[in-house]
Amino acid sequence: MEFPEILKEEIEKRTDSLPVPEMKEIVRKMTANYKNSSGNGQSLIKTDEEAAVYSAVRMPATFAATVSALSHTLKLWNGTISSVIDAGAGTGAASWAFSLLTGASEYVCIEHEPVMRRLGKELMTASDTIISSAEWISGDIVRDSIGRKADAVTASYVLNELMPGDIERTAVKLWEAAEQLLLIVEPGTPAGFEVIKRVRRKLLAEGAYIVAPCMCMECPLNDDDWCHFTCRVARTRLHKLLKGGDVPYEDEKYSYIAFSRGKVTSGTDKSRILRHPVIQKGYVKLRTCTSSGLHDISITKKDGEMFRRARKSECGDTI
Repeated sequence: MEFPEILKEEIEKRTDSLPVPEMKEIVRKMTANYKNSSGNGQSLIKTDEEAAVYSAVRMPATFAATVSALSHTLKLWNGTISSVIDAGAGTGAASWAFSLLTGASEYVCIEHEPVMRRLGKELMTASDTIISSAEWISGDIVRDSIGRKADAVTASYVLNELMPGDIERTAVKLWEAAEQLLLIVEPGTPAGFEVIKRVRRKLLAEGAYIVAPCMCMECPLNDDDWCHFTCRVARTRLHKLLKGGDVPYEDEKYSYIAFSRGKVTSGTDKSRILRHPVIQKGYVKLRTCTSSGLHDISITKKDGEMFRRARKSECGDTI
């Protein structure tokens, strides 16, 4: 799914007056801050200029990862979502993803940083869709109670920025606010997946049911491996300029987990593809997560329809 055109236009409006060298320096500092200070509970975006550049560089990837994770989730979960809480919303990328994939009509975006909150609200107000009426509130999801409930709660690229001791406690708050579905999306790195594993253990103990991506109760991966998926992000002209790339796209790696209040039975007989399919003449090799653990399988032309589906499959799909 393409990054919404209105978002591209509004983000460019807010960066047109900024000199390119200044924006590149903001990207450099921002990257260093997220690498060195993320996970320490520190404020990482402090000015309107930083928020605008952040929206140009990171918002498309956060949107794409949330769209991909939510799409996989909705294939196995058939509930109805009319309201959404976007916790640690940043500039609202996850809410945009939900607005395009669900019938939700009520959005509450909780964000602690004033500059991110202000920009996110401006970007949504510029839209002529239901998301323009989203309610933006100031809140610290670590220190404050959520104070609201919604059919779905999401936190995208949020928990990895918290102090380690705050992750499980905050996840429980998010779960308590979710009346039907909770979606957590994190960077597709070993550290990001470690957050997912910690949340997984904690919320299973709280009585949550996993919707996706897990196909078995106990994670079968070795400690030196991690579960992550990939989505393709189309680069805007500004994005290519600021990141120094010539290719019109980049691949965003992400990890995610979705929980529901009720046990999911749809698709429990399927397998999740964990790595990019290896497509050769006459067969496709897949590494899959199943109800009985990890399996490496080969699907040949003799398998008919499954072979045709396997050739079109991607990492993260079920088969």
